[in-house]
Amino acid sequence: MDTIIAQKYPNIAVLLSGTVFDRDSQTARVIANSDSDLETQKAIMRDPASFQLGDLGSCLGYYTYFGGQSALLRELEEGLGILIGSLGHSSVSAAYRDKLLACSRQPWEDTAHEVAVATRASRFFDAGTLELEEPLPGSSKNTDVYGKFNGGIVRIEVTALHEDCSPAIDCSWIDLVKSAEIASGFRLTLRRPLSSKEMAEEVKHSLELLHAQYHPDEGTPLQVEGHGFEWDRGVFRNVSGSSAIETLDFDFPTETREVVNPCRTRRVTPRIVEDNFPNPPQVISMMPEGMDHNDNPVSGKVRQIIENKLDQCQDGVINILALCTPDPSNDLDIESALKGPLVAIGSFEQDDTGVPCISPVARCGRIPKAPFCPKDKMSEGDYEDLAMNFEKLSAVWMLRVASSGAEGTLFLNPNAPKPVPADLVNMIEESCVQLGD
Repeated sequence: MDTIIAQKYPNIAVLLSGTVFDRDSQTARVIANSDSDLETQKAIMRDPASFQLGDLGSCLGYYTYFGGQSALLRELEEGLGILIGSLGHSSVSAAYRDKLLACSRQPWEDTAHEVAVATRASRFFDAGTLELEEPLPGSSKNTDVYGKFNGGIVRIEVTALHEDCSPAIDCSWIDLVKSAEIASGFRLTLRRPLSSKEMAEEVKHSLELLHAQYHPDEGTPLQVEGHGFEWDRGVFRNVSGSSAIETLDFDFPTETREVVNPCRTRRVTPRIVEDNFPNPPQVISMMPEGMDHNDNPVSGKVRQIIENKLDQCQDGVINILALCTPDPSNDLDIESALKGPLVAIGSFEQDDTGVPCISPVARCGRIPKAPFCPKDKMSEGDYEDLAMNFEKLSAVWMLRVASSGAEGTLFLNPNAPKPVPADLVNMIEESCVQLGD
C-alpha cells in the first residue's frame, strides 16, 4: 500500500487494505513520479482506465498527489471514520467494502452518499441503535440505515439521482477547429460535443487530412486514420461509426466555417399535464423526436426511482427515502415529482392583435396529481392511481453534498400513517452540514 494515499485517506485505506486498492496506490505513485510533464501526469491520473478501482482509484490518486479535494471523497473518508468508531470495522466493512470495490463511478459515489446519510443519522438516532443494512422482517431485502428515534423504528433507504449534463463547450475549442489550414470553407457536424482541447485538435487534424483528399464535383469516398466517409445526399457522411465527425461539406467559400455540436432534447412537461389540460385553440406544442430525444421528464424519472424503493419500506414504522442529487438544477423536478407539476394558472385572453395570451393576473400552482398531494385535494381515482402506493413512505430527504457544504430538504408525505415527528424533522434538517464543520 502507498503510505502517501493512506496518510491522506486513512479510513478508506483501512477498509480497502489487501485488495486492488494496494496496487492502485502503487500505480498512482508511479504516475506521479514519472518523467512525464505535469499536465501529462494529471491526464493519466484523471483517466479511470489507469486504475483497477476505476474512478475511485483515479480520485484518490489525483487529490493525493496534485492537491485539491472532492467534497464527496471527504464525506466518505470522514464518515467512515465516524462509523468505524461507533459500529466497529467489521460492520462497516460488511456494508461498504464490496460496493467501493466496484470498478465504476456510480457505485462508489452511491456508497459515499450512503455513508453521508448514515453518519448524519448517527446524530439523531437514539444512542446505540444505528445499524447498517438491517433486513426487513420476513424478507430478503434490507434498508441502508436503521435506527430508533425516541424508541420508534426509523428506516432510511438511500438512492441517488444520476443525471449527467451535457459537457460545457469552450468557444476557443470551436475556433481551434475553424482555424484548420485548408483552402475552402466547410460545414462540420459532430457525433459528440467538443469536450476538450485535445478533441478539438484531433478534429482539426482529421479535417485537414480529409480536405487533402477532397476533389470538388466528385463524390469519391474519403479515408483518414481508419475512418471512412462516403458521399451521401450532398455531404460526406461518416460510415465507420468511431470518428467524432458525423458529416462534412467543403462546398463553402473560405470565410464560411461552421462547427455544429450535437444536442439532446428532453421533455419538461409531464404528459399528464397535456392529457388533463389541452392547449386552447391556435396554441400548439412541438416536441422533437429521434434517438437524441428523451420523452421522460426528470420528474418522471424521479417518480420511478422512488416507486422502485417502496418494497424496502416496512409497514407501521417511519420510512424515509434519502434521495441524493448532486445537481441543483434538478431540485424543482424532484419537488414536482412529489407535489405535482408546476403550472401557470390563469385565463387565456387575446391581445389587441388577436393573439392568444395568458391573463396578467395568472399565478403559479401545482396540479394535484402526485404521490405527496394531500388526499383531500385529489379525486378518489387519482389518489388510488397516483398516491395510495406511497402511503408507507413518510418522507423524501433530498440531500446534496457540495464543496460549499451539505444541503438538505425534507418533503413530508401528508398521507403517511406514520408521519415524521416535528422534532425529528428539525434534527434531520440541522444535520445537513459538512461533517468537518
